[in-house]
Amino acid sequence: MKNKPINLKYDKEVFKKGETKVLYDNVGEGEKNLFVVTIPSQLISAIEAQKYFSTKNNVLVILFFVVGNGDNINQLFELSSLFPYDKLITYQQKDTYNLISFKKYLNCINKYTYNYNFYGHVNLAYRKQFANIKYNHLYLLDDGTYSLSVHNLLTQQSKEENKYIGLDENLNFKKRLINMIYNFMGIKRNTHLNNLNFFTIFNIKDYNTIITHDYSHVKSLFSSHKIKDNKIYILGQPFRKIMKMSTFEYIQAMKEVLDCYPNHQFVYIPHRQEYFSDVFSIFLLQQKNLTVKKLNIAIEIYFLQKGIVPHQVFSFTSTALFVLKKIFPKTKIQYIEIDTTFLSAFHQENIQLIYENYKKDGIKKFNCQK
Repeated sequence: MKNKPINLKYDKEVFKKGETKVLYDNVGEGEKNLFVVTIPSQLISAIEAQKYFSTKNNVLVILFFVVGNGDNINQLFELSSLFPYDKLITYQQKDTYNLISFKKYLNCINKYTYNYNFYGHVNLAYRKQFANIKYNHLYLLDDGTYSLSVHNLLTQQSKEENKYIGLDENLNFKKRLINMIYNFMGIKRNTHLNNLNFFTIFNIKDYNTIITHDYSHVKSLFSSHKIKDNKIYILGQPFRKIMKMSTFEYIQAMKEVLDCYPNHQFVYIPHRQEYFSDVFSIFLLQQKNLTVKKLNIAIEIYFLQKGIVPHQVFSFTSTALFVLKKIFPKTKIQYIEIDTTFLSAFHQENIQLIYENYKKDGIKKFNCQK
């Protein structure tokens, strides 16, 4: 395969569940490096990490988690053109317990010993991948604020403990049977995270190797010509879907910003997983100074591609605020605090962790001052 694929598009008839596809392969001699990503923010981090470590023979794996018509996959395909891969693989798991297709995928990626092994997630579904791979260095790429949650959990454990996240020690009959099937097929189901390192934009410390960056390489890939934009951008969040937040509460939080700037033009950027209820759609249509812009690419890449330097950006708990703060240090970036009392303890803890790190990065809480 001498020519890299161009203009890749997701098609469910082409990219079928359970199939491993090698779309390009030009791996040469020397050390190999693996990058496994599932969402655009992970791939953006991978682009930065590849440059930082000056890796060669880069194997890029795009794992499919299809949302809607697959626009999220198309975002990954478009971003992949910025990544200097030597091998491009796609895989979508057929179902949780279909180990035949998973075994074929493992056989495809574990044919090399990797120097650097980069993953955007380290839950059980991913640990059972790198548990079966030979490598020298394991790094977690930023997957939003998930990196903060993983770091927080690992640093709460003592060094004497094995770093198994989410490992159930109390195995029932079904789980023991699953383990037996894994063993029969020669697949390790789990591994510890004692050797996990972080490649991150977050100000974290006290766990193995932590390398921080500011997306300087990603910024350099785009034109230096910049356009100042006085619109106010609000980045949507799928709170109603993920955290069962009511539409009314979400609208009230948004209205605080809209009412504070009655003479400004707003652009609302929906999250890729965001669902518009009828009530929310009507609310947006009623805002004469607001337009909705659905993007097929990450917001930070959209700004860079268009040469836009945004004047103001608001969101609630979006990781994009951290990234935009690094890329556009002069942009006014603020978070809209939400009432977390109605949320589960899990969501409350994660949101407070995000707020704490917003403050560390100089991202201030919105407070209307007319």
